[in-house]
Amino acid sequence: MKKDYGKRRIALITLEGVLHDRSYTELRKHIYENWYIEYIIALPPFAFKPYANSNAVILYLTAIGEREQEHVWYFKVKNDGFTENKREPKEGKCDFDIFFRCKDKSEEEKLKAGFHKLDTEKIKNNNYASVPASHVKEFRFEGSKHEMVSLGKLIEKVRIPNKENFPIWSLTKNRGFIPHEKKYKEPIYSKDTSKYNIVPPKHFAYRAPGVNEGYIGYNHRETSICIPHYYPVFKVKNEQRIIPEYLFCVCQSAKFREQANAFFRGTARPGISFADFCKIKVPILPLEEQQKVISELNQIKQNIQNSQKTIDDLNCSLSLSLCFEKEIETKKLGNIATFEYGNYDGKAEDRGKYRLVRITDIDEFGEISDQDKKYVDLAKESNVNKFLSKGDIVVSRQAFPARAGIFEEEKAVLSSNLVKVKFNEEVLLPKYFLWFSQTQEWEKQVKELTKGTAQPVFSANALKDIMVPSPSLDKQKEIIQKRKKDLAIINYQKQSIKLLKEKEKRFLESIWEKN
Repeated sequence: MKKDYGKRRIALITLEGVLHDRSYTELRKHIYENWYIEYIIALPPFAFKPYANSNAVILYLTAIGEREQEHVWYFKVKNDGFTENKREPKEGKCDFDIFFRCKDKSEEEKLKAGFHKLDTEKIKNNNYASVPASHVKEFRFEGSKHEMVSLGKLIEKVRIPNKENFPIWSLTKNRGFIPHEKKYKEPIYSKDTSKYNIVPPKHFAYRAPGVNEGYIGYNHRETSICIPHYYPVFKVKNEQRIIPEYLFCVCQSAKFREQANAFFRGTARPGISFADFCKIKVPILPLEEQQKVISELNQIKQNIQNSQKTIDDLNCSLSLSLCFEKEIETKKLGNIATFEYGNYDGKAEDRGKYRLVRITDIDEFGEISDQDKKYVDLAKESNVNKFLSKGDIVVSRQAFPARAGIFEEEKAVLSSNLVKVKFNEEVLLPKYFLWFSQTQEWEKQVKELTKGTAQPVFSANALKDIMVPSPSLDKQKEIIQKRKKDLAIINYQKQSIKLLKEKEKRFLESIWEKN
């Protein structure tokens, strides 16, 4: 078999779990015995968005011939040259540039560039597992000004079945534990919740597939809550060594998530076991300093909440004002506006004759962003439906969120997932509608009119059925001017939140700093 391979080469793209999952041990053994693995290239988890979020790797194999493999070069790609969400090209060099520049250089230069050298003998003795974490069991933090201790020495797993029928809560990325009904319209948990886990006060839980993104919760309440059984629950062993609130602060840092990510295992839904979770190291400060960390971060979070409340209050002020205007007539949008689908679904470029307005260009305040512009060149310009003019309103056909935006430039092409709306301006002003599209009443109607489940669609026909409060034109102008002032305050508060989050991030990272 080896002789038949000749000079053949294979670039195999597969799930990252193939490198270490026990169920693929025989496959890995077959590869090592029949091929020479030149490189293993690990791709970022978002490499195949929007089609898949699974971690993937590239195995570059060549004919083994008479060679004996002593080591394997492993390279982790973090920046693949495309944005994480929109998957559009980024400016500048990416990690693939580093790979191709260094792959044939000396061992020393490869190691400096971020390559890992995996020993083949250790790989064979470890069920042919072929990832760096299989060989480097612990992170090292040489020079840290604090003692670094693995979680296994600080926490212990807790299992308390839900025999007292506690209410069900959910674990979220940004809000921690919240009541189940605040996340879901209808219950999605089992009828029998007796095997669910209780989370007493001062206890933690995490979601195995998402702890590296921040899915970890701490019950700071005085009462117990209940969560599904697949969330591991744990508590601090000795509060005289580490304060639970301080540990929760550390768990939100980038260094913590980076360690968690290194221990992820699995294929379709990679996650981290509790045994590997316990290998993560955290900095231990004197109790007095731990308390200062808690106080400082709580103050930052409170300031963020205050700014967010100001934004939320201003965003709902139109809904509240219209509720008390009893004389305002409500009109169906289809009776006072016309609708045209965008019909361009071709390729977009960084340069071109016309700008292409896409669904992702519309921000939450109805502005069409100047960031990351894309352009198109059209062979024929006879189809005016493709074009936007200054002052046009566009609405996304994606239901969540179904955003509206106003176009302030001279001319652009409209993508096929947007609808252009033209109003009878003797009845409804475009900028007033834009304001209305940011209210809770708009969101409520969109949800009721949306069709589809996997990819909910908000069509032009559904848009026609939206009921819009239609005060006098003078009142609409008054609302537009008020909103303009509100947006100035909102933008200031958004900037404050951004600066506070940066401050929070820097403060968290300072706990891990070297002397």
